[in-house]
Amino acid sequence: MHQAALHEIGHALGLDHSPDEASAMYPEPWRTRARLARSDLAGIHSLYGGGVSGAGDLVIRTADEAPAIATLYGVAPPALTGWDVFDADGDGRQEVLVWRTDPAGAGALWIYFFSRGPCLERTLGPLYGVVAPQSEVRFLRDGRARRLLLQELPSGRRQARIFAGDGLSTPLPEDELGPLLPVSLAEPSRERAGDLDGDGRAERVVAGSG
Repeated sequence: MHQAALHEIGHALGLDHSPDEASAMYPEPWRTRARLARSDLAGIHSLYGGGVSGAGDLVIRTADEAPAIATLYGVAPPALTGWDVFDADGDGRQEVLVWRTDPAGAGALWIYFFSRGPCLERTLGPLYGVVAPQSEVRFLRDGRARRLLLQELPSGRRQARIFAGDGLSTPLPEDELGPLLPVSLAEPSRERAGDLDGDGRAERVVAGSG
């Protein structure tokens, strides 16, 4: 009962399910999950502030050397994840997207949504089976204004999923992709820019150095 209550309180505070088996937000309550794990605390600090900086953080700033506006703590370990900024839901505000790149990550994708500030508003995920390990990932629109997650698979084939509502479509075969709007493959970088809160000004999202 205690574990289930702790789990539901986490949801009330804004936490989604966690793939961390030690986490109180793991989908199945169990007696070993009677305390908040490090990943739970990182989520709480991302939403409400506090916390200790480390590798895997994504820090949001307005400009070079400006103080952090917000921090997503521990969400993007560099050896296990990729990340980018993209308007996944088409509302004019860009989201931060993080995905697992290793086979043990089960192709999981998380989407972080922001309100004015910008302040972290909510998290969607993990969405499992979305990203194939060791694939090159891009986010773009096609000629029909569909918002796509496009993968260049290790086999050389391309595969896409369409963002729709709070999820993604089943994979589209390559011959159903149609014309794609010009886009360059994002080179590995510690920084991205995007208007996270829709105020017309771009924020900088920078990977923490630990």
